[in-house]
Amino acid sequence: MRIAFCAYLHGFGGAERQIITLANEMSKRGHSVYLLSLAAHNPSYQIEPKVNYIKLIENYRSKSKLSKILQRYLLLRKELIRIVPDVTIHFWFQSAYLTSLMRKKVYKRLIYSERGDPGDKEYSGLMYLIRKLTFLKVDSFIFQSYAAMKYFPIRIQNRSIVINNAVLIKKQFINTWIGDQKILVSVGRLSPQKNFNLLIQAFNTISNDFPDYNLHIYGEGELQQKLQALINSLGLQRRVYLLGAIETDKLHSRLKHYKMFILPSDYEGMPNSLIEAMAIGLPCISTNYHPLDAVRDIIVNGENGIITRAGNIDDLANAIKELLADKVKQETISKNAIRKVREFDYVCVYDKWESFINFDNKLDYFNHKYE
Repeated sequence: MRIAFCAYLHGFGGAERQIITLANEMSKRGHSVYLLSLAAHNPSYQIEPKVNYIKLIENYRSKSKLSKILQRYLLLRKELIRIVPDVTIHFWFQSAYLTSLMRKKVYKRLIYSERGDPGDKEYSGLMYLIRKLTFLKVDSFIFQSYAAMKYFPIRIQNRSIVINNAVLIKKQFINTWIGDQKILVSVGRLSPQKNFNLLIQAFNTISNDFPDYNLHIYGEGELQQKLQALINSLGLQRRVYLLGAIETDKLHSRLKHYKMFILPSDYEGMPNSLIEAMAIGLPCISTNYHPLDAVRDIIVNGENGIITRAGNIDDLANAIKELLADKVKQETISKNAIRKVREFDYVCVYDKWESFINFDNKLDYFNHKYE
């Protein structure tokens, strides 16, 4: 099967990592795989030699956003006509709606995988209408959580399945948590979505109660200077550290020594950093990010992690304080977290992807699954 993955490769990001890894796996399974990079062209994860990696290089002089989108459409259309894929797979909405504008014989089948919050304000006004029209042309949808899928009407759900992200962590790091360093940790792009502002302020609230604990944040992004300014204004320069992005194996080898992992996001698809931390065995705290209650596909509150209200500093601070004070609860959450993430084994996840790609619709897929 000829599969075209359409991506924006911005560097270290969950969606970028998942689409590259999925493309790699499908190529290993014998499919003809094309990875079309529409923008940024900054793959921070290894692309297998068998994957045909194609950069769509824009060459527009106008600064007009419309001109940029038009050229992106023409470049994408040209490549899809050349490839003649059996299926195109999109983790970003813009590439999905650009493809939906083409004649059906250009792409045959279009699969869109929602990776964020479908209720986000970016889908208001004109974008709401564009999404509504685009979804009429999308053949199949893959969501990362039931909460995200149920956001949409039945006519969309009938063309949808839920496939969780694969746990992309080497076996050597699974169930290795030691927790011998008094460090709280979080990982993610330094962007408004991740709300590290909330985490820093919550840490400030409990910092006097736990004077020998520090907070480490790994990631890069546009808010680095503002977050550093906040850290400085709170006098936490020697307690809170923005450590940038590091190679995945090095990160995992460090995480096993930290005391707990915290995800302060306002919205997520399915957070890779959270499930990887759980696989290592770190006790984890997560906000109830949007789509609301999607995190409950991963965490049973109080059993294999702790869920706090999104955007609430006191709620997050109290959860950190209570978990730090209870070693028995830390150990219980750690053991249960490791059991839970077995459900996200990458072989099982990619089997689901391949099965769904091989069939034209949801009904055929499920009929095959239960034969």
